[in-house]
Amino acid sequence: MQAGQGGGAGARRLAEQLRELDLEGPVGVVRDDDGTYWMVSTGGSAGLYPIRKSIDLQHWQHVGYVFPSGSAPSWYDGNPWAPELHRLGGQWVVVFSAKAKSTQKMALGIAVGEGPL
Repeated sequence: MQAGQGGGAGARRLAEQLRELDLEGPVGVVRDDDGTYWMVSTGGSAGLYPIRKSIDLQHWQHVGYVFPSGSAPSWYDGNPWAPELHRLGGQWVVVFSAKAKSTQKMALGIAVGEGPL
């Protein structure tokens, strides 16, 4: 889901709040069973794909990275872009794109974990 699509005052306000966080690229928001909202975005100075959480879609807390500094995939060679966070069964999945070392072209990657962090 890209913030702001789908219309309505709530979607427009969420899009404004996400712009205020100075996020790069498209942003997806996922709601957990306990009501916590999770978001992953492009960017990050201490890792790749910052993860934020909120309980009200208004106040966001940075809580980590999909790939903390030094833990990028071995094929990664820059240009991180457009991560998507999904819940799939009991797992959390981030689909992302980045430049591959072997081809110097953009490639898709998938990171899987038991939780959003």
